[in-house]
Amino acid sequence: MSTSSSPLLSDAKNPIKQQDKLAMDAQNETDVESQKMNDNNNENNQSSEVEEKKEEERSPLISITISLVITAICFGVSYPTNTYYECIVSYGVNWLSFLAIAWPLHTEKYYDFTGMLTFLACDIFSITYNVGSNWNANNIRSIVLFFMVMCWTLRLGLFLFQRISRKHGGKDKRFDNLRNNFWRFSVAWCLQATWAYFCCMPLFIVNQIGKNDPEFQVRRYNVDSWTPLDIVGWCLWAFGWGIEILADRQKSAFKNDPNNRGKFCNVGLWSLSRHPNYFGEITLWIGIFISSASVAYNAGWLAVLSPVWTILLLVFSSGIPLAERTSMKKYGEQEEYQKYVKEVSVLI
Repeated sequence: MSTSSSPLLSDAKNPIKQQDKLAMDAQNETDVESQKMNDNNNENNQSSEVEEKKEEERSPLISITISLVITAICFGVSYPTNTYYECIVSYGVNWLSFLAIAWPLHTEKYYDFTGMLTFLACDIFSITYNVGSNWNANNIRSIVLFFMVMCWTLRLGLFLFQRISRKHGGKDKRFDNLRNNFWRFSVAWCLQATWAYFCCMPLFIVNQIGKNDPEFQVRRYNVDSWTPLDIVGWCLWAFGWGIEILADRQKSAFKNDPNNRGKFCNVGLWSLSRHPNYFGEITLWIGIFISSASVAYNAGWLAVLSPVWTILLLVFSSGIPLAERTSMKKYGEQEEYQKYVKEVSVLI
């Protein structure tokens, strides 16, 4: 029974006004509701913490198996392609960064920066070890691909490093359930080593200009310094790189405009594709592969791993699927965004 109808209210010894009592009842009801909401939030937080704890305590055997499998695949590919030294460089840079910085500090701040260093190390080592000082017209294909990878690496690597350092305080949500578990955290660095090694495979094949052992021959030598196939590949690379740069700049300009706070980017290239930057990246690696195809021979055709791995990574793994989920959480309730998803292609 409500206390507002109690006889005490009309008792001379209890001179509490009716309106005051109603206000007190309303306050009590509000407090009860607030308490319920707090209890629900606490339960949700506890549930999330439990799930995260379970995730972190998951058997390390799964992570160890993943790392061993992808490492074995890479070194397995390195044998027939004569690229074991390049594979060692790729994995060496990532494991050094992981053991010296990432794990001791439990930080992913230098993950993208390490990726940049990995590509640079593989690129420089491969051309130095195989081509040496023979930087002449006869090796123009190797030289052009070297600078292509160098330009792409420096531009994207510095862009990603600056973004995570300035806007995200060195934190990446993808690593929230990884950074405190050694084996799970290490998988990310193994995957990055694999990414760099596979993407640079066309360069490794093209650079093998002095290895004439028939058993391990991965490229043809009776080929012109450049062919129409090279021109097609180089043009595709330039087109893809330009698309990626323009897409990144358009999105950055959109996000930096205070008037666009809470809005999704749908201007410029983003009005034609929901992920034009990924389209550009896939295109440029296809271009690099096409150039290497002009000399690929036997196991050298494994250079196709470069665009294939890029497509798998961006289209089916950590690229588009993750970006789509994040955008849906942020803008999924907006009718304009729902229309955008229906009308604009996800990639092309």
